[in-house]
Amino acid sequence: MSLTRDWILRSLVTGITISAYLYVFPNLVRGLLASYSLPEVKSLHQEWGVLQFNQSISQAPLLINGSRFWTGLGTHASSIIQVTVPPFAKRFSGACGLDDNSGGRGEFSCKVQVNRNELWKSGAINKKNPIEHFSIFVAESDVVLLVTEALPKGIDFAHANWVELHFEGGARN
Repeated sequence: MSLTRDWILRSLVTGITISAYLYVFPNLVRGLLASYSLPEVKSLHQEWGVLQFNQSISQAPLLINGSRFWTGLGTHASSIIQVTVPPFAKRFSGACGLDDNSGGRGEFSCKVQVNRNELWKSGAINKKNPIEHFSIFVAESDVVLLVTEALPKGIDFAHANWVELHFEGGARN
């Protein structure tokens, strides 16, 4: 009898603890449960700094508009990043946004190109519009280019994060 009561009490405490973590740290829990792994990438051009993996260009956590992202690419305008499309992939999705470590001072636009065709382009990404999501068709493509472009404001603080990058329908679901 006491073993059953002890087991029930421990289960309740565990459930309450998990609920508290979900409430207090939703982005941490989401990050731990995310199944995104970075695709194969290669930096082709970067105006300032060095392409960062799973951290911002300033080597800090990937943060966009207060949300933490656990996987992604930290870059700077202007940049071109080549992403290899896995066999049988049908769609490529993700988001591009202004890294919080820029203090809201940067501005740039992002686009995704496949076979020299622009399939998605963001508007101006800045403090007022910090993130834009995309989902594009990539079947029969070998390479996708992630392009971050400086806007007339210049490249100062144009810290871009490409996050939640994943392929659907391919070898790396």
